Amino acid sequence: MANLEDSQDVDLDAILGELCALESQYDEALAATPAKPGMEMTHRRNTSDTPRTDSPDNDSAFSDSVSLLSSESSASSGRTDPHSHLHSHSQVDGGNGKADKIRLALQKMKEASVKKLFIKVFSGDGSAKSLMVDETMSCGYVTRVLADKNHQIMEPQWALMEHLPDLHLERVYEDHEPLVDNLMIWTRDSKNRLLFVKRPERTMLFEQPELLSGPNNMIRGDNVDECSKNNMIEELFSGSCIPSMEGPLYVKTDAKKGWKRHHCILRASGLYYLPKDKAKTSYKDLICLATFDVNQVYYGV
Repeated sequence: MANLEDSQDVDLDAILGELCALESQYDEALAATPAKPGMEMTHRRNTSDTPRTDSPDNDSAFSDSVSLLSSESSASSGRTDPHSHLHSHSQVDGGNGKADKIRLALQKMKEASVKKLFIKVFSGDGSAKSLMVDETMSCGYVTRVLADKNHQIMEPQWALMEHLPDLHLERVYEDHEPLVDNLMIWTRDSKNRLLFVKRPERTMLFEQPELLSGPNNMIRGDNVDECSKNNMIEELFSGSCIPSMEGPLYVKTDAKKGWKRHHCILRASGLYYLPKDKAKTSYKDLICLATFDVNQVYYGV
């Protein structure tokens, strides 16, 4: 993975310099354009002799079917010097050209400010695909691109996974996450890898909702029919909050050196546990072990 920030800074400086030069030229061209007294006198005379229409839409000089002034309007301003008329057109064309260049420079400057990375993504068979990603791409979009590059049919179980060999951890990226933001956390000499693999837990919520439906659900086993699964999924998403999960876990806190078994509660806001000497019903004594605001859940490998 190569970071292109240095080259982006050079491109940005060059675009800014070009933009400043174009702006100066445009201002000089506007300042050098003299006022045309003949055109002003003709305009005043036409205004006094013939009343203008109420709306430009009804004026024949602004007809949608033609791109130049109508013949009647040209005749009414026939005293205008033709050379000055051509000169004004050239000035307008030059101004439009400079405006287009400024617009193009602004577009290039916006594109140069987008973070881009070259990445290599490994598949389960050991092969790898290289591609460039930017900060506007989500993990779901990159997953679809990788499925196409690997000639695979895109299925819900295909996932983009982060593997941290030094920590023996891995995490499946969610589709809405921006990929570049996650990769920018890695160090330059990192041994971390991106994997394009199938992960069954991506669809576990919909295929086995009985495992996540909470302790009050009495339906267990492999013989859960589709109607019961649909009812469980509807119950999970119909409530105002995500139901909590409870169970025993071994916890290692900062004050303790060893692992202790505690009754833990998993909520949408974080992971909580009860002290060893407290009953399961005294939830007011819950201690927060970790929140999910700035933390991610990894698998140990």
